[in-house]
Amino acid sequence: MNPVMLVNLDNLIYNIYSIKDHTKKEIIAVIKSDAYGLNVKHIVPILKKCGIKFFLINRLYELLDLKTYLEDMKIIIYESLKINEYKTAYQLTKEVRFTISSLNDVYNIIQFINQCNPTLIFVHIFIDTGMHRFGFNNQMIVKKAIDLLSNYKNIIIEGIYTHYAKKDPLNELTEFLKYIYLYPFTIIHSSSSRQIITNTPIIGNYIRIGMLLYSQSSITKNVVSVLTKPLKTILLENGDSLGYDLEYKNSTCEKEEIDIIPLGYYEGMIEKDLVVGKRCMNHSFIRHINNTSFFLKIFPIHDKIINDNYYKKFMSYQNIKKVYISSYGTNISKVNQKIFTRSKQIRKRKRSH
Repeated sequence: MNPVMLVNLDNLIYNIYSIKDHTKKEIIAVIKSDAYGLNVKHIVPILKKCGIKFFLINRLYELLDLKTYLEDMKIIIYESLKINEYKTAYQLTKEVRFTISSLNDVYNIIQFINQCNPTLIFVHIFIDTGMHRFGFNNQMIVKKAIDLLSNYKNIIIEGIYTHYAKKDPLNELTEFLKYIYLYPFTIIHSSSSRQIITNTPIIGNYIRIGMLLYSQSSITKNVVSVLTKPLKTILLENGDSLGYDLEYKNSTCEKEEIDIIPLGYYEGMIEKDLVVGKRCMNHSFIRHINNTSFFLKIFPIHDKIINDNYYKKFMSYQNIKKVYISSYGTNISKVNQKIFTRSKQIRKRKRSH
């Protein structure tokens, strides 16, 4: 059996309302990298139905992928654009928001305005509070940027935001506060998934959430699980090795059961605590979990969780077939239903419907 990802859309809806209830803030949904590999055409309609208006992507080409769904979407593009790219984005949707991370961005967007004379342009100022990736880190330069942009009536300086580098970003939070009073911004967003689950104080009226929408935490449910049947179970005697370069060796005094699963680095990264030996493109070696497990279930989350006393993490899954479910059997083919009912999670769903 090839690995299959189950994407539970019911849990996605639950997570959206749980995050809103927990934070009392509106959500900016991060849908970069094709909604973290889950496919925007399935994820974005759910987010919109749940009342989310603002979205964040990384690059212009991601906006092109969204052109069918752009109605009622206000989209922030995180990375800087070239002058000709501003025109492309604006032609796709007048509701696009451009990030201003440097004076060079200011000059480029002014040149675009002088060339194309758009009706209205929305911008968000990005502040570097410690990540040192993009953004302003000098108040005087930010003031200059705001002054330059304010000279144009068709530029709306709508928002300001940052992305914290640390899990406990108290110093970064204090630094960000210095900037939000430079202008009457209507949208302020700094807290991301990590800060929400660590209860960091929230600055602003919006929160910017990506992984937490799909991950299990104290306030959210797991949206994604990867199911796969081991291709083979082998028995390693004491001193036996396996895999490339014979990197792994059974150094115990007992025999060791190892499962070979059809998940390699082409499909994504599996937590090292579970994998033994070197992985190849399409296969991995894992320690046999128990005698009754027919499927290995791997949960893609931002931080480790414990499931059946094993650390499990799945980080990249764009190359795995996905099955979207909103209630048991809705979107699962009859052929696959018998297979998936071997999963305890799916058995419970079947009994509840």
